[in-house]
Amino acid sequence: MDTFSLANSCYKVLSTCVKLSRRLNEIVEASRNVDNFITQALKETECLYRVLRSINTTILNNPSSKSFLTSDNDAGALREAMAQAIIGSGAAVARFETILNEATPSPRGFGITDAALAGQKLGVRSSELLHIRQQMQTYTGILQMALHTITV
Repeated sequence: MDTFSLANSCYKVLSTCVKLSRRLNEIVEASRNVDNFITQALKETECLYRVLRSINTTILNNPSSKSFLTSDNDAGALREAMAQAIIGSGAAVARFETILNEATPSPRGFGITDAALAGQKLGVRSSELLHIRQQMQTYTGILQMALHTITV
């Protein structure tokens, strides 16, 4: 995957992170007793967003990072690892958003009973959501290390 494709993939995942963050914020604002799980998921999504935004900015605006990533030395392996982490994080964020949208009603109709029902629906899928959160954490860590490598 070339640097332009990496930047484009970052942008796509960034836009999905924004949608998921907005949805999680809507749930947090609409419900007074938000489960800690949702609050943590929001923080993790925002962390992934910040790392991806930094990578995207670095790839597009830093000529030395761009040349490093286009060289054929060890950077080829780093480039591929970054590509896999970006693709994987995008899939994890999209899956989390899908589950969240299936479990929760629209923000306009989010009342006390809706919050309780959404909590039950999310509880049923808690192990799947936990696995997705762990994937997001792993990809965030990989991307943070890659960002550190390309900015050094």
